[in-house]
Parts: sequence; C-alpha cells; structure tokens
Amino acid sequence: MRIYAIIIFCLFISFGCEKNEKNAESKYSVNINVAEKETHYLSESTKFHKVVSLETTENSLIRKIHKVYLSESHIIIFDESLSEIFIFDSNGKFITKCGTKGNGPGEHAYFSDVYYDDSSRLIYATEGQKRLMYIYDLDGVLKESVSTSNIWFRSFCKVEDGYWLYTGMPNAELENSLLKVDHKFNIIKEFLPQKMFFTTVWRPTFFVDERGRNFFASPYGNMVYHLADNKIEPYIEIDMGSNGIPFEKIPECEDEDMYAQLVSGDDLYGDFHNFILNKNQFYFNFSTMHNQTVVYYLGYSDIDKSDSKVYKDFGQYKRADFPFDDITFTLINTTYKGNFICAVEPYRLSPNDLAKANEITSNDVTIDSNPLLFFLKIIE
Repeated sequence: MRIYAIIIFCLFISFGCEKNEKNAESKYSVNINVAEKETHYLSESTKFHKVVSLETTENSLIRKIHKVYLSESHIIIFDESLSEIFIFDSNGKFITKCGTKGNGPGEHAYFSDVYYDDSSRLIYATEGQKRLMYIYDLDGVLKESVSTSNIWFRSFCKVEDGYWLYTGMPNAELENSLLKVDHKFNIIKEFLPQKMFFTTVWRPTFFVDERGRNFFASPYGNMVYHLADNKIEPYIEIDMGSNGIPFEKIPECEDEDMYAQLVSGDDLYGDFHNFILNKNQFYFNFSTMHNQTVVYYLGYSDIDKSDSKVYKDFGQYKRADFPFDDITFTLINTTYKGNFICAVEPYRLSPNDLAKANEITSNDVTIDSNPLLFFLKIIE
C-alpha cells in the first residue's frame, strides 16, 4: 500500500501548469466541505434493476475494467492494463475482441484511450506509439485506421464533425492542451494554454452525461467544461475551500519545482476524476495525501440545489427488492438509460451471493469469473 501511495503521489505532483479558467463564470458551483464526511448509501437513491454476468472464456479474461460502454445490444469493456477491448452482447455473452495485438499492419500494441459512439455504432481506439486512430465495428473488425502523426495526445472523445483531444504530452508546435480537430486530425481550434515541463501520463478526462453531451475536466484545474460545437463552456466549478489546491496560482509556476511546492502537502485535496453527471446529480472522486498514504473520497452535489456532500465510505446495499445479502458498491462505473452501472468482482461475494448470481444470471459465475455488472435504477 505504501509503494502504491508513493507512485500515485508522484503522479499527483508531476502535473504541468495550465492557465486557470476561474475568471470565466461557470453555470454551477460545487462547494465541498471536507470537514463533514458521511457514509454513502446508494440504496437510498436507486433500486435494483438487473445484474449481468460477463461470460468468462480463454479470450475474454478481464483484469480490470477501465471503461464500460453500453448500447441496446452490446456491452463494450476497455481493459487498459491488458490493452484489450472486449465486446459482449447485452446478456453478457462474449462476442469478440477488437483487432489483433502485434506490430504488423492493422495490429495494435497498446491502446491509449477508447471511445464508443452509439450514433455510428463504432468503437474508436487510439495508439500513441504508432500515432494511429483505429475504428472498429461491433464485430471487432477494423474498418479504418487514421494517422494522428501531427498530434501526440493522451485522451479523446468522438463527436459528429471530428474529435476533441486532450494532449497531456509535449507537442512542439502547440501551446494548448485541449484541441478540436476534424476527422483527419487537422486542428480546428485550441483551448486551455498549458505549460508542460515533462510528459504526463493521466487517466482519460472526457465524459458523457445521460443526454449524450460531452464534457471535459482537466487534471490541472477544478473546472468541468461542456463541449459544444467548436467552443467550450465552463459548466461546473469544484471549490474545496481552504483545503483545495490553489488552482488560481498555477499560471504563476515557472518550473516543475514551483508547481510541486504549490500542490504537495498532507490534507490538500485534488485529483478530481471519475465524473458522473446524471441530470442534476453530479458525482466525482477526489483524494488527498495523509501520512504518505492516498485517501480517496466521493464527492456529490445536487447542482440545481447547490447541495453537496462528501462520502468517506460506502454502506451495504439494502433494499427489499435486492436479491443479494451482502454487497457494497464502492464505485459507479457509468450511467445508462437512468441506471447507475456498478461492477463487482465475484471473489468479493459471499457463498450465498455467489450462488444467487448463478441462479439469476445467464453465465456461470465462480470466484475467478469476470466482473458482474449491476444496473441500479436511479430514483427520480
């Protein structure tokens, strides 16, 4: 745990510096008081809808779910640790994987980021090493590969007229971190100037709400932007008060050491990630360093009512209609049609709950099986 904490801490203090957009007024402000922490009971805001077991075969062994996308007929899982995209049907039966690993034409070595576009029913995957964007159909067949050689970027989302890119890496010709590009990766517009002292590897920074709107949250700021056409709109500002990183001072940084001094220290809260926006409900994770250990929290806000909370831990899911005895959901992976989707590893289940999973799902479940996806209907 100590080694893991040090690694995370090094990433946390290794950010480049980005111009803060605090002067641009956001539509909503989320004020978080970290002194008041509660236990999160997801069963108070959702009811059980269904559970899907992802079929486990020799070709579908998932190590860790990094992203999950859903459609009417498919479930797409991106496992970054394996650099694999798994495709299942809506009942969890394994269909195929995207592409073939290797260094030959049309093969991939490592996917940097993945995005599923439901309107075109296509899967987009970028490989930074080869500077290529791969485009697959839902049968895992490569339809096209597009050169991205003019831009080095870490994460992206697909939109109708092109892509939004977050660089997160040094590009000699660019001073901005957020780019709107066309289908051939010609730059249309640039946003958010960023000083980059060295290459930064970071988690994806784009997310989609239940209405299909695209959002961006920089790892160097506390603002969530709505991406609309060729412009960005400040949408949600996260304010941690006196416990937050002083993002407004980041533009003054001259080098890496100045930035490290600004953001390091125990009980300084930041590292915003894993954003979920469903109507007025806004969830996000954040963390702090305490005694050289990373401590994670869940932030929540009803953005219409400016009602915010901090959750320090999670309570057992308890509802009369819930068929399991002892399950605690600790992460919301995504939303789909008014449902929170939460993944649970079978090895965490009690014997009774493992037997129940085999009884009500269509695939065999053992402690070594792929994760179960729980669909929890959001109570309006």
